[in-house]
Amino acid sequence: MNPATRTRHLNQWIQTHSQQEMSYPALHGFLCARLTGPVAPDWQDPLAGLLPHDTALDEKSAEALHHLIAELEAQADDAQLALPSQCRLSTDNPEQVFDKRHPLGQWSYGFSQGVAWWPSSACFATSPWP
Repeated sequence: MNPATRTRHLNQWIQTHSQQEMSYPALHGFLCARLTGPVAPDWQDPLAGLLPHDTALDEKSAEALHHLIAELEAQADDAQLALPSQCRLSTDNPEQVFDKRHPLGQWSYGFSQGVAWWPSSACFATSPWP
């Protein structure tokens, strides 16, 4: 599945099933947070914490999601994890990133949601504080 087709399938699925303002860049950010978290991600339930548990993926969207996860894992293994192409920052107006409609702002939101769902005990397991 090529990246454009994957993005289209996931965007359509997100727009249909998300109860909040969610986008492909936000999903990408969420998965990046899961991937870079303190414990190995549970890819059996890759959207846990992002969407309601009763939200089911159709066959094409599930394939697209698994393709995205595989690509992100390959990039991480090569130490080349990258933002989606939609997240390029304009040199003319860099402040636009603070607009929640900007893809980089959406990616950041998704990443923050992924961080929020990290297992809390794992984040502080090695803390030097009593």
